[in-house]
Amino acid sequence: MAAAEQEAEAACLQSFELYESESIFYIFGTNTGKTHWRLLKIDRSEPSDLDVDECSTVYTQNEYRFLLKSLDEDHRSTGGVKFVTKFYGIIGFIKFAGPFYMLIITDQRKIGEIFDHPVYQVTKTSMVELANSKTRSRFVISKDENR
Repeated sequence: MAAAEQEAEAACLQSFELYESESIFYIFGTNTGKTHWRLLKIDRSEPSDLDVDECSTVYTQNEYRFLLKSLDEDHRSTGGVKFVTKFYGIIGFIKFAGPFYMLIITDQRKIGEIFDHPVYQVTKTSMVELANSKTRSRFVISKDENR
């Protein structure tokens, strides 16, 4: 595979996994074949600020597993890194009177194709509070479009 094709495949992320530590949300995105992984970090230490850091490194599946294990060990003193949910896209970020929230697509349905590219309908969304408080619910609003 040519370098340009590999770069394009690594840039086309199809699914995401959300993990949390006391101070950081880690979002790992992967392509369809789960051969390329990317990392996005969201700092949770200041709920009134939105601090997002995109890592430029493209990881293999083995490197992703090793990185996740390393992150869990790094955060062991505060409870480690825990899996939150799998999702398919970030709709955006919103702030009300308090902390920021991340709106994510948690379920989708393929409804067709355009020039051999799949087209999906969003069927379920969730809103995740970015503050690090353990007393608040992670999934504030969950809406199922089929109801």
